[in-house]
Amino acid sequence: MKKYIMLIMVLFLCGCTATYQLEIDGSKITEQINIPIDNTKIVEDSDESPSSSIYSESAIRWAKEDDIFPIEDGDTPYQKKLVENGNITDMTLTYEYKEGELPSSRYLNECFENKKIVVDRKKISIELSGKYYCLDESGGDTEFKIVTKNKVNSANIPYEISDTEYTWAINQSNASNVDIQIEVSTQSKVVGYGVWIFLGIAGAIIGIVVLFAIFKIFRRREINRV
Repeated sequence: MKKYIMLIMVLFLCGCTATYQLEIDGSKITEQINIPIDNTKIVEDSDESPSSSIYSESAIRWAKEDDIFPIEDGDTPYQKKLVENGNITDMTLTYEYKEGELPSSRYLNECFENKKIVVDRKKISIELSGKYYCLDESGGDTEFKIVTKNKVNSANIPYEISDTEYTWAINQSNASNVDIQIEVSTQSKVVGYGVWIFLGIAGAIIGIVVLFAIFKIFRRREINRV
């Protein structure tokens, strides 16, 4: 049971911003969760069960030392990285989903009231709505991010950071009624701005070379006539 509740528990350990990122590359899906743990909130264990307080010494130790599983019945834990930065411990959890596993994601299923996750050969569709359960009531927020170079068929993002990054902010004002919708193609990718710039420059260079060659040909013909 301890490992079952661990993922939700660690998402409450900071009053700052936790970041959830789902990277989609073709049909490959990688999940990364960054959770800054505020060590100043840690309290000594009481006579009660240590799990009664998410900021108890035992609870923090479980979060830092124990395996945390991205899928309830899975046998592969997150890859965990801890970086100490003053009073904050930055915890990063990373997991690459196997084919067909995403709909069983503990984060998506446990943190959102309503969820519809579809993965097939053509697309990955994610619809999340209703209450968001993984937000610390004392403050903080969650940045929900989809990163992909695949073609995005549709998304209801409030703003687009770039042509490959789609972000929703979840905070105290909207945690009771979140609305996240995105559909990503698994069969086609977008061409980035950098590629278009490169093609444009290459085309311009080729055009100049061709024009110069034509000019030289006509120039020689004029000289020969004289």
